[in-house]
Amino acid sequence: MVYKTLLILFPWVITCFSISAQQVQTVVQTGHYSAVTAVCYSPDGSLIATGSSDKTVKLWRRSDGREIRSYTGNTSEIETISINSSITDLLAVDSKGTLTVWNLNTGEVKRQIRPESDRFTCAAFNPDGTKIITVAVNHLFQFGTCRQVTESGR
Repeated sequence: MVYKTLLILFPWVITCFSISAQQVQTVVQTGHYSAVTAVCYSPDGSLIATGSSDKTVKLWRRSDGREIRSYTGNTSEIETISINSSITDLLAVDSKGTLTVWNLNTGEVKRQIRPESDRFTCAAFNPDGTKIITVAVNHLFQFGTCRQVTESGR
């Protein structure tokens, strides 16, 4: 009985120590709970992002297939995802037309935008990663700097 208790407590002690000492995010690699609906590589090919009808985006290390982080906050199925060239930002558009931009490294939502009288259908970063192009139902293209998109909601 004592042996089983030690086995249960021992991983907990290590996890608590790691989190407090290094601010490490512990990830239980579960994958998506529903169908994968979008996928992209990071510009350097080291990471893969997947979006799903489970409303999440997950980041994977290509070299060994390990899940690195899960991004939440979307309101519906993910339709498109993109990683910028400096590998610092990740964006997704969901099926309700909401654009979400996250800090790739921390998972923090930088901005979430849904046009009042329209909906985004897809979005992507430009090649140097400084601008986001969006396509909406009623507007063919909109180009905005990442700063405009993340600060002013355009």
